[in-house]
Amino acid sequence: MMKRPRIFLTGANGQAGFEIWQALAPLADISAFKGPHDRVAAIPAETLDLCDAAALEQAIRQVKPDLIINPAAYTAVDKAESEQDKAFLVNATAPGVIGRVAREVGAAVVHFSTDYVYSGEGTSPYHEDERIAPINVYGQSKWQGESNLMASGAASITLRTSWVYGVYGHNFVKTMLKLGRERETLKIVNDQHGAPTSARTLANFVQHLVQLGRTHGFPATFSVHQGVYHLTDRGCTHWQAFATEIFRIARSYGVDLAVKEVDGCPSSDYPTPAKRPRNSRLSLTRIEESFGFQPPRWQDALAAMMAPLLGL
Repeated sequence: MMKRPRIFLTGANGQAGFEIWQALAPLADISAFKGPHDRVAAIPAETLDLCDAAALEQAIRQVKPDLIINPAAYTAVDKAESEQDKAFLVNATAPGVIGRVAREVGAAVVHFSTDYVYSGEGTSPYHEDERIAPINVYGQSKWQGESNLMASGAASITLRTSWVYGVYGHNFVKTMLKLGRERETLKIVNDQHGAPTSARTLANFVQHLVQLGRTHGFPATFSVHQGVYHLTDRGCTHWQAFATEIFRIARSYGVDLAVKEVDGCPSSDYPTPAKRPRNSRLSLTRIEESFGFQPPRWQDALAAMMAPLLGL
């Protein structure tokens, strides 16, 4: 019988962490962790402050994992502009610590990053080796985290994703369903383009990596595939069209909504402390060719995720 790997999972209270735990629980022994000020996780989890490098190192050494999965992040994009120290501790320093300790204990690392490392210019999908030029503190901190992990020498795979939503946690889909029940008219930004990504797609790919690692060994497998990959659902849209599709699917499931009009507007109608990239399109060619992994269309992934979200 194949040995069950030991997995160290951060961000257990988050959208991706929840789905990853569910996908991997049948395959692995998981030690899950959440932040000290986070809401109660929907899965068994211990408290760990990623701002505390010594505590993070100690926790990893105690678990002695085969694989560390790090979806945890400081994701308050606007607050990051005024809480730069905290954003960099979680998003930049912690991945470096994870990488260093992983290398020392013989573990591999899956790290999650973001489309926000790019400038958001143009209309073409970004490829992984294109110029990095983040336009806000959040993006800068996530890019520094990627760099620190890479410099650690750990066997690692970094997944840049975008517009993530899931059954668990706060997200755009849940916000739209709430507003769609309350208001007849909504005004949604339509000049930011990207791919809505189901947390389940992220979890399915991580499950694929774990199965590869169980077969060929984690450091060996990750060393062969070392590097950065884009992982989103397939296709592209903007926030207004995303909202419209949410309402269409909800109604197809029999949900009674008040909303009748979803009007588009420019980002300038909703000024925020942090700039948002206009172009978050990410090419999927590298992950498809390297792993044979085919993400679903974003519309199909959305419909699948909304069924349990609506209690169906």
